[in-house]
This record gives sequence, C-alpha cells and structure tokens, in this order.
Amino acid sequence: MATRIEFHKHGGPEVLQVVEFVAGDPAEHEIQVENKAIVSTTSIPTFAAASIRPLRFRAD
Repeated sequence: MATRIEFHKHGGPEVLQVVEFVAGDPAEHEIQVENKAIVSTTSIPTFAAASIRPLRFRAD
C-alpha cells in the first residue's frame, strides 16, 4: 500500500484528502519513484529550483 494526498476542489488544507492506494507496476519506458521525505511545500524553493522566477535578496 502507498499513500497519496489528493484534492478535488479549490480551498485550504481542509480540502486535502489522504488516500491509500496500490501502486501498479510501471509500464515500459516508465519509472516508479519513492519519496522518503517532503522537505518544503512553499513556492519559493520550488520556483528557485525550477528557475521560474529570479530570487532577489535585499542587501541589509
């Protein structure tokens, strides 16, 4: 069994649902990835890692 978090409508944390499911075998030319930990769920590290938005730091 594996666990995933799903949402089916807009909203806050209350719309998130924890769902248990059976992960199938990957098809040809697919891989299966296991996450050990989620470090951050904020958008700033995500944007920085993806280089979507340049980060600007103030020189204080």
